Amino acid sequence: MLRGGAGLIYETINWESFLALNNSLGISTIPTGAMGVGPNGGQGSGSIAVGTVNFTGSALNWNAGYNSGPSTVFPTGVINCGANPCSILGMVQNFRTPQVYSWNINVQHSFRPDLVLEAAYVGNHGQKLVGIHDINQNVPSADFNHDEQSGRPFNALYPYLSFIYQMGNIYRSNYDGLQMTMTARNYHHFTAVAGYTYSHSLDNVGANWDFGAGSGIPQDSTHPQREYASSDFDIRHRFTLTTTYAIPGRKSFFQSLEGWQVNSIVSLYGAQPWGPIDTGNDFSQTGEGVDRWDFFGNPGDFKSGARWVPLISQALMLSTIQSAWPTRVRSPL
Repeated sequence: MLRGGAGLIYETINWESFLALNNSLGISTIPTGAMGVGPNGGQGSGSIAVGTVNFTGSALNWNAGYNSGPSTVFPTGVINCGANPCSILGMVQNFRTPQVYSWNINVQHSFRPDLVLEAAYVGNHGQKLVGIHDINQNVPSADFNHDEQSGRPFNALYPYLSFIYQMGNIYRSNYDGLQMTMTARNYHHFTAVAGYTYSHSLDNVGANWDFGAGSGIPQDSTHPQREYASSDFDIRHRFTLTTTYAIPGRKSFFQSLEGWQVNSIVSLYGAQPWGPIDTGNDFSQTGEGVDRWDFFGNPGDFKSGARWVPLISQALMLSTIQSAWPTRVRSPL
């Protein structure tokens, strides 16, 4: 038997995606809360997150307009970030709905009524996927004492802004998998299902990588496409075996010796990718706090356990980076 199918899915984006980045930024906290202009030109109180203007009903000015002078209904004014520049998040103007194309082809063959082999190819491709990157990322300098704020592309226009995060359709994903299943039914009271999957999943950012404490920011926001690599949930090999033995029943009181089964499940999985994040040293001088390290040698040297990553002193890392400058630390996963 041969079967196949294909489909197109439009992703519905959760509304919270537009309100927060790592629970700290979003449309609800960008300059809409700037210091407002109150009645008679008075200054309101607040910050970039929350703006407050108090006025009496007689002081309402509904006709002032946003650009025609002081307004109490639509306050204007300057952004007050305090001692440190603010971080904001916005969206591209031509934001598109993310799409995922999926397809599969399946072949089944029955060797006998109780023994069936099934092989399937399953694939999907996501495009116009949502991603966030910093369009105001500092341009690194060979000078380790370089002021990161002065190196930001928009610093001349917006010196009070640091990270300018932008949400857009910048990412993609791909999945290809071979799925095989062997099913044997009721062979001397045994039933078994064995399944094996060989697959590879790739994307730009998954759900669990700890980029910027979970924010999903790329290591280099000027080239976010370089994040395209194995997904954090990618497992190349997966084998499962389930067995059921139906114990022969005996006539008994209330059928207490009938209908009993013994079941077992065995699952074997390949390893998942891993990639530690350096959030404290900022050797790349981007200020993003999402630097990753290159790893060389035998992957078998990195074993799981209580201390599964070899320890390297910070002094050694610093001397290594300085001697290799201006090469920036970058590790595609």
